[in-house]
Amino acid sequence: MSTDCSSQLSAKVPLKVPSLDELVSVLQPALSANFAVAEVSAIDCPDLSTAPFNLMASGLTGSVRIGEVGGVGNILPVTNKHKAFNLKKIAETCELPEAFLIGPGAGPWPVVGCCCEMVANCSFAEGQSRVGTKIAKIVPETGEYAQEPISSTDFSLMANLLISEGLPGQVLRVYAKQRTGETNFPNCLRQALADHYGKETVSLGGVFLLKSGKAKLHVMPDFPAVQMANDKEVSEWLKYFEMAAPIVFASVFHSHDPGFSLRPEHTHGFSEHGDAGHYHHDTTPDEVEYEGYFVPAETIYRIDQVSDKVDDDDQAQKVDEVSEQAEKVDEVCENSPDTVDASFTIELKPKAPPTVANTEDQQNETKTTVEKAQPPTDEAKTLAAPKPKTEPAKTKTDKTPAEKTKPKTDAASAKVATSAAAKVNGAVAKPEKPTLHKPPKPPTATTTVKDEAKPRPRTGSTSLKTKESTSRDSSKEPPKPKSADTPAEKASVNGQIDKECPKVTKKPAAPGLAAAAKTSPAVNGPAKTSPAANGPSKPPTKERRTSPGAVHTQEVVVKMPPRPTVSVTHLAVTMRDMPVELLQHVMSFLTYHETMKCRLVNRQFDTAAGERLNNGYRTMVKDASSKLNRAKKMLPMRDADRKEHPLQPVFSALTSFECFVLNPVDGITTAMDEGVSCFPYGLVLDAGFDFLRSVERAIRDGETGTVDWKPAADLSRVANGHYKRIMAPELDRRLGDVFRMKAAYKLQKFDSWMVENTVTNLERAASIAREDFNWEVDQLRNQTQQLKKENRELRHDYMKLEARVEMLENKFKTIGRLFQ
Repeated sequence: MSTDCSSQLSAKVPLKVPSLDELVSVLQPALSANFAVAEVSAIDCPDLSTAPFNLMASGLTGSVRIGEVGGVGNILPVTNKHKAFNLKKIAETCELPEAFLIGPGAGPWPVVGCCCEMVANCSFAEGQSRVGTKIAKIVPETGEYAQEPISSTDFSLMANLLISEGLPGQVLRVYAKQRTGETNFPNCLRQALADHYGKETVSLGGVFLLKSGKAKLHVMPDFPAVQMANDKEVSEWLKYFEMAAPIVFASVFHSHDPGFSLRPEHTHGFSEHGDAGHYHHDTTPDEVEYEGYFVPAETIYRIDQVSDKVDDDDQAQKVDEVSEQAEKVDEVCENSPDTVDASFTIELKPKAPPTVANTEDQQNETKTTVEKAQPPTDEAKTLAAPKPKTEPAKTKTDKTPAEKTKPKTDAASAKVATSAAAKVNGAVAKPEKPTLHKPPKPPTATTTVKDEAKPRPRTGSTSLKTKESTSRDSSKEPPKPKSADTPAEKASVNGQIDKECPKVTKKPAAPGLAAAAKTSPAVNGPAKTSPAANGPSKPPTKERRTSPGAVHTQEVVVKMPPRPTVSVTHLAVTMRDMPVELLQHVMSFLTYHETMKCRLVNRQFDTAAGERLNNGYRTMVKDASSKLNRAKKMLPMRDADRKEHPLQPVFSALTSFECFVLNPVDGITTAMDEGVSCFPYGLVLDAGFDFLRSVERAIRDGETGTVDWKPAADLSRVANGHYKRIMAPELDRRLGDVFRMKAAYKLQKFDSWMVENTVTNLERAASIAREDFNWEVDQLRNQTQQLKKENRELRHDYMKLEARVEMLENKFKTIGRLFQ
């Protein structure tokens, strides 16, 4: 079944919008360096609804924005064929329902019947849908491409859409001829923007015409039977063709990706003679000629954000690692008490650049073993017999030079990693009362593990050892860490644990975590087999390369006390690998005050945290109103009986909560609704929800003595003072700007309607005058024809009279001669 993802807005990204004159000065030098003839200018947009462009709107301007939908991540590492999108819903998600959309994308394979290229060309102005979308597909019987128009507004996988009101206005005209450089036409423009604006994001979209020459394009065939793994396989899957001008191309490109997996440039084309597909570059540089029209966008709406980075073989490994991190977070949060908000923190730092290491070194550096204390068997006794050693074994305090210079790492991830690895083997029991400790500051950006618990007597604890090898030494083999010396001692340890913790049971491993542990050498290490345990050896299988960021050279010893506890001090997650789903999942376990602090990380965190704070405030208001109505219905109707009712204090507390907590901070709701600010007072939300939970207990269990609204009221009063003193002036200014923009937008629409109405009236009057003029001309023409006819008749009569007169003259002459 298909899942409509058109409304999954991941981020709304404001852009830098340079003036057209500034863009002309930026693009002209770069274009002149790449083409023999180049001209960039700002002009009034021509009518693009006519040939050769044949768009569904006459222009490109008016509330210009870009809808960045899906991406290559929907093809690699897994093809998400179930994801479906709709152009009409995309326009609504981008806050412009009556929009004109043009841009490249992947066509709707359920409609077409196969995977295909698409050039979206739709208009939803005035409530009417006009669709001029075209697709290009591979015909299986011939292997050739074919272009077809479709009337559906659906599409699949990805699209990069220029969205506007489709009004005529000032645009950039870009003309180029005879390419002399190596860069293709749209990438030349994009690179010029990137060189000039750097980390500021400037996005352009529009259409251009290949007027002469030929170009290389590809067309996607149907989905392959086997899942593709990298760019090389994708390149072999695509079908490439050389196509001739004239071809109309729709293009969208960005100067910089601020971290939202934007596609730098994407261009698709169509033509009247059937050539269509994804543009790569022209193939006849001496003959090529381009002419295009572009506009800068104001905002990017990132919908269904997926990563477009599929250039290395570690993509599948990265997916497994992220899934493993998510399951570890679930495990920690599941075992945490209700007071997790007081001590559980998350620190996010930029990921260090990866270093190049060979596969053998990585495998040696990431060997990990997990020993499980079990009653020894006869076979285990034989295998566990002491072996002669060439040098004394190191204790926990003995360290190699590499270990002495190694910085201390965080203890939280040690608990997570070791408990997750042992959980796969069924050795770690679920703790009864987990405790949380305040985290120390981590020294690195990667996830590191170490437990600094003090050693306990061997008779009262068991050791769970996770050993990771130090850097290799060619002269000698690293000594093995010390473990239980004899099988009898191991049995004694297990007996003591069973005696002191009789209620501890084994918890089965989650399927997802088990799968991650099987494929991730950072958790389980390379597979080790023994003839006694696993039978005949099997051929070695190819393992995925381990990410250098997961390699550590250290030895960690985690002691399990008689009553097991969980000590979670730190959970480090790299920002680059943090998907939106995991970010939202993690924030749901934080207090609102901690969520407010997450806004300082970056823009993505600010958006996610602000959304949670706004939803929390609305939930609190709705919950308080619901409980107030519920308590009111449970009270008697008579005032005398109500005073003695046990729920009367609860009802009074809820009324006071609404008056002294909700009302003072209600002034910020206008700014929240307009999207210029979020609810910034996390402490008020935490105190408010604590109060509402106490109210719920009082209504359910009759514990009226625990209902106290004053702490929340005190915080609300402080927040109200802060709002009036600091936030109100700035929000008034922002709201004023928003209202002015809305008013200007409405005025612009009204002016456009007035201009359009005036033009329509003038056209109607001109048409009537033209018809009247043509009618008069026809009348005059008819009269002229009639006069010509009458003139011919008069001339004929005149000639007849002349002939008769001449005949009479001849008769008179004859009579005269007779009389003579």
